[in-house]
Amino acid sequence: MFLVCGTRSHIQEVVRNVKGLISGAVRPPPELVRKFFRGEVASLVDIASEMAEGHGKSEFELLGWVDGIDWRRHFAETVSLRLPYWGSVLAMGSGKRDLLGWLEEKGKFYEAHGLGADDIDTRAVRALNGVPSLLLEEDTRAMRTLAAGVGGYYESFRVGPTALRPSDNVLTVFGRFKPMRTGLAFELRRIFFHIYDGDTLVIGAITGLPVEIDAIHPLKLPLQALEVVHVGPFGETPPKRWNPSRVAVKLNSPEVMRLTTYRGANDQSVQRFYEGSGGRRLLAFRVSGGSLHLRLDATAFEHFLSRSDRSVPLA
Repeated sequence: MFLVCGTRSHIQEVVRNVKGLISGAVRPPPELVRKFFRGEVASLVDIASEMAEGHGKSEFELLGWVDGIDWRRHFAETVSLRLPYWGSVLAMGSGKRDLLGWLEEKGKFYEAHGLGADDIDTRAVRALNGVPSLLLEEDTRAMRTLAAGVGGYYESFRVGPTALRPSDNVLTVFGRFKPMRTGLAFELRRIFFHIYDGDTLVIGAITGLPVEIDAIHPLKLPLQALEVVHVGPFGETPPKRWNPSRVAVKLNSPEVMRLTTYRGANDQSVQRFYEGSGGRRLLAFRVSGGSLHLRLDATAFEHFLSRSDRSVPLA
């Protein structure tokens, strides 16, 4: 797996070259034959990239992990900086300057608030879960983080011993604790979910929010409120195999739940929680009669409420 950015048609040229070299339908130019080894991923991508560049299609950047080695193409286009808290960071694409500035600001904030002593595992959790959640939160609250217009949905990847591994099967929830006449409720503001189906990224988002839910009264929404988007690799049009009912079933068993909670009239207090496989789940989902039913788990709700800042009054 490679992370790619640049002009789509140029990236697609590289992909076509890779496929052609594998199948034998495309032969490398004579000057590149000595570097060509069909069974080696790095050789294939290198040759395919040079062929695209030779045709004037060089507007792309590639970052991957091949045979245990960090592999990059057009590294001159990629910015490498050492940032507070995060350490060494590579950024590529049209939004790289915005993103690096944003990461630097967050890194300084974390260190100023005593997080500079975090171990590598804690920093990894914050990078894999906190960064995409924060970016998604800001973009959905009309605070667009990446001014170049490249914001949208955000994913994270872990570098494994042989490949890049996406954070998969992730439920992301934003909401506010608030008082009600009959007790406490949770104002659901945004709910997102994503899962990979092969090379296709499937994203579900619940619309029609905000709404309030409590531990006694489940919430019922039209099933159409769960919108589903399919994103294929390199701009390809993927088969649409997921509908709202199928996505709704998966909402109950995410590998990771990212939860952001607010407290106070102006969201003065913000807490972020990351629950892995087997961890707490704030919501349960069910499809019945053409509707999406949401239930608040009382035990999980009390747990997250108890960890919010009690010095900030509910409002």
